[in-house]
Amino acid sequence: MVYGVAIFQTPMIAFHQALWLVRKDLSLHLRSKNVLALVFIFSLLVVLVFNFAFGPTPLPAEDQGRLTASVLWTAFSFAGIITLTRSIEIDRAYGGLDAVRLTGTAPSLIYLSKVVSNVIWLTLIQAAITPVALLFLEALDQVSWLSLLKLIVVLAMGTIGFCAVGVILATMSVRAGGESLLTVILFPLIFPVIMAGAKCTVSILTTSTIGNRFWISLLVTYSLVFLSCSYLLFEFVIEG
Repeated sequence: MVYGVAIFQTPMIAFHQALWLVRKDLSLHLRSKNVLALVFIFSLLVVLVFNFAFGPTPLPAEDQGRLTASVLWTAFSFAGIITLTRSIEIDRAYGGLDAVRLTGTAPSLIYLSKVVSNVIWLTLIQAAITPVALLFLEALDQVSWLSLLKLIVVLAMGTIGFCAVGVILATMSVRAGGESLLTVILFPLIFPVIMAGAKCTVSILTTSTIGNRFWISLLVTYSLVFLSCSYLLFEFVIEG
């Protein structure tokens, strides 16, 4: 299908359409209270398992930073899988995606709205889990306000990269295998984001700096490249 109507839309109309789509996706997320509880409890369980596994024995600052970074990115990765899959499944199950396409909305706007709504949703989960993880893993004392701002920037870039790749792959996989297939095809592609984000998080928690610029450059470049490529290719994915 060719979206001829969308070609002649003004930027303001496109902005309002994207805003409406984001609000729609967020409202669907909020109505799925069972999924919200599942994601939060699962993320909290990851934190508690790691906490009890290492016990109350204090670790050196560097080891504590590595443990905390590992726990945070593990919890966020699996929470992202559940969130992305649910986001696409709702539209597929009730014909929401087909209905939006019939209005002439550009596929690129649909993609961007999915990315934005999932970024917002995962950011809320991170805002709830990160303080709990820092508290339980006894890393809260190592985080100053400046370090916290740097951590927020790293988590934000990692979340954008995760959703940029995850939205297009979740759209491709939801018909075939859902979460199981998405996990198999997503993690190999998203591994650079997780690795770079974890490396930057370790540096922030141990030295209060971003550390090696290579990792933050990799995180930013990877996120922007996949966001741009997926933005251009999403039309072919939803038409398949």
